[in-house]
Amino acid sequence: MTDFNGFATIEAIFYSSFHITEGSKVVHQVPSGSIVPEEGNLAALSHQLFDFNVIKNYIIPKPALCDRLVTLRVGNYRLIGHPVAVRGTKYARNFFTFNFVFVFASEADSFPFEPVARRMSKMFEVLEEQSQFLSNKATEDSVGNIIEQLYQDINNYSECFIPIEDGNNVDIKLFPMFPPPPDIKSFHVPLCTVRLELLIDVNWDPTMERILPFIDGINSVRQIAELAEANYSLTKRCIQHLMYYQCIIIGDIFQFDNIYAPTSDIGLFVQDSEMSRECQLYVYVPPQPTASRNKMSSASVATGGFNSGVFDEGDGSTPESILSTSSSSPSSMTLKRSSLNNQHNHWYHYQQQHLLPAVVDLFALYRSLHQGQTVRDWYIEHKEQLKNIDIRRFLSFGVINNLIYRIYSYPVLEAILPLKRTEKASTLAPAPRGGRSSTKIRPDTSPDPNATDLLEERVDNAITELAIKPRHLDAICTYLQASKEDVKGVLRQQGEWTIINR
Repeated sequence: MTDFNGFATIEAIFYSSFHITEGSKVVHQVPSGSIVPEEGNLAALSHQLFDFNVIKNYIIPKPALCDRLVTLRVGNYRLIGHPVAVRGTKYARNFFTFNFVFVFASEADSFPFEPVARRMSKMFEVLEEQSQFLSNKATEDSVGNIIEQLYQDINNYSECFIPIEDGNNVDIKLFPMFPPPPDIKSFHVPLCTVRLELLIDVNWDPTMERILPFIDGINSVRQIAELAEANYSLTKRCIQHLMYYQCIIIGDIFQFDNIYAPTSDIGLFVQDSEMSRECQLYVYVPPQPTASRNKMSSASVATGGFNSGVFDEGDGSTPESILSTSSSSPSSMTLKRSSLNNQHNHWYHYQQQHLLPAVVDLFALYRSLHQGQTVRDWYIEHKEQLKNIDIRRFLSFGVINNLIYRIYSYPVLEAILPLKRTEKASTLAPAPRGGRSSTKIRPDTSPDPNATDLLEERVDNAITELAIKPRHLDAICTYLQASKEDVKGVLRQQGEWTIINR
């Protein structure tokens, strides 16, 4: 995720028009003398940013380039303009051409200013058509004051409001331009980077409000839609909307049979002190008393919660029974690097008491992950070092910061057997709407025939898609709304199969 570091600085703004005898000329410029020399102005710059005569044919271009955004680079500067040609018999050559041009450093990100250039040209085109605001000498002189205030306000405040005349104003505000969010899948898990509950507004979309409580870093996109009883397509669009504004990032479904391995960037963890400090705060879980810990564990197992890494060797705990408390849910602390400043006091307090896990220990744990070893086996091997560490947070932090990567399991059918619909129907049960489901049918329960037919069709579709394009088990389990063991059972009924980890 990329943090927004502010807008580029406008180096100059100038207004140019086509003069009937002088041709293309700069009428107003800010700062003075930045584009063309100004005689008699002591405040004018002595050296121009570039030679206007070299580019004047692109500032006031032929009609084919008018009403289009024109971007060009001159030396160390990038220019953005939107030339406009207003036609009418009242003009000497039956048209009046003008352009408001913004100048930036060549390496600056000028993309957020492109809508500003379009808006300025379109607004003054309307003013020219209505009252000859630009071609009339009496009103044209005020353009210099307008672009000067525009230059100052945009650079200082990223917005401006400039009254022009009754009912007309230059009202501009810059907004950061983010790349479109990637396509998300049903098995993706949204992870919050901000406190979403603090952003709720009365104008929010109803679907957004419904799904918000279930974005907890555990539920997949499909589960969020089911738990919120919301349309899946609308849920997906809402999550993409949150991704666009960098309120969430996407992770994978956490399970103890997942496999992770270090990337080539693992060394950044010890080189970047901010990253390692953030990891210490994010994964640390304060110790819990034994009695309350056992009570929480039993309650969390019943709700399908997740392990925080706080355990007691003598209580017979397994990796699945080491569950995190609600206070350590992913939404209670953001994953955003800038949030670390607000938690520096917490880090200092914990560090003084020697409570936070050491950076070298966390680094060693990341390095100990490797192919062929599940998280369950890894936990059993390193459970002493994982005391007071939230395993899910630890792995999520590594994946998000590209310290480790997930190795997915792809089932590959080697030989297909005749279909056995009765066996398939008895293996999987349709998931009840609105909550997590156990996917086994109880012996004394008869499945709904219509639901069973639908489930059989989904199983057949999944097997057909597997034959065309391999899919990993997370995608298959989410599609069938079944556990991995049940999916493996279905595959076993179809024929001989093997798992490829990659």
